[in-house]
Amino acid sequence: MVTMVECICNDGTVAPSLMIFKGASHYYWWYPKEIEGSNYTFGYSPNGYIDHELLFLWLCDIFHPATKSKVANQPNAWQLLIYDGLDVLEFCYEQKILVFCLPSHATHIL
Repeated sequence: MVTMVECICNDGTVAPSLMIFKGASHYYWWYPKEIEGSNYTFGYSPNGYIDHELLFLWLCDIFHPATKSKVANQPNAWQLLIYDGLDVLEFCYEQKILVFCLPSHATHIL
């Protein structure tokens, strides 16, 4: 099982994705050569789902760097992040990212 964390901006650009595998660890030689240098970051968790640590990694290291330039010329502008749970509100508030929280484990229904 693999969980994908993806972000598509309203201007059509795509931020790098986070691919989460189920397991206690993973090794980069598991992946095909074609994926090297692509727009993916890899992670793992015991159940294959995103957890607080992985969400914060994605938010700080992937989402924010990929999207902050879109509002760089507007110092008071906020961004909107729609997601389905886990608490990262303090970081989002500091970075002027509005959070719209969906019910946990409901994105496949919505």
